[in-house]
Amino acid sequence: MGNSSSGGVGGGGGGRLQERLDHARRSGVCSLEGKSLKTLPPDLFALTNLRSLDISNNQINEFQSELSLLVSLKSLTATGNRLISLPAEIGSLSRLETLSLSTNRLTSLPPSLSQLSHLKTVVLSNNQLGDFPSSLLSCRQLQILDLSSNCITALPEDIGQLHAVELVVSRNRLAELPESLSQCPKLKVLRVEENCLSLPGIPEKVLAESKISTLAVDGNTFTLKELERHPGYEKFADRFTATRRKCD
Repeated sequence: MGNSSSGGVGGGGGGRLQERLDHARRSGVCSLEGKSLKTLPPDLFALTNLRSLDISNNQINEFQSELSLLVSLKSLTATGNRLISLPAEIGSLSRLETLSLSTNRLTSLPPSLSQLSHLKTVVLSNNQLGDFPSSLLSCRQLQILDLSSNCITALPEDIGQLHAVELVVSRNRLAELPESLSQCPKLKVLRVEENCLSLPGIPEKVLAESKISTLAVDGNTFTLKELERHPGYEKFADRFTATRRKCD
């Protein structure tokens, strides 16, 4: 237990860290959760067969550019760190399907995320994002995008290009929704609780012409009864009912 740690580990446990890396070399799965890491261990980048990496609940504030060497990675989880940015090289992780970076300090994302064509789930809740990450509009396999508890003030006009099935932007600073949300080809679930939305900020087209069948709006500046009288709501209600019947 007296051995000095490697890879930026605070305190002892370097031997145990090496054991984790050896296991990951054999299994393709690496969990370094809660190891007081301040940076990724250099030996990690030799694991080119690594499919899943969990480095949650550490003290990491940036990823080295060598992250791009993990070419087999399908799942990257780094919740509860101190990340303030991501390297452009993350766009080289071409097999990545799940990216979970909640509870960090991210203020923006690199354009290279648009290269991650296999992304299915992206969780960026509890960060400091001020703008919607438009680089994700190019990810055609995207299913879930969670941007809750950030500082986003508006959705982009080209949001209609988003291919996600579920979009979560609860607890942001949205005052209105763009009409172009109605053009999202797969969007069925939209969660916008606890924003600054007013009833005029909900376009009729979003209710009447979109594919959205689940709409969560609690904690805004209007009541559900007021929304039910809003133009387009009846068509939304029809989709909601049809979806419920399929589930029953």
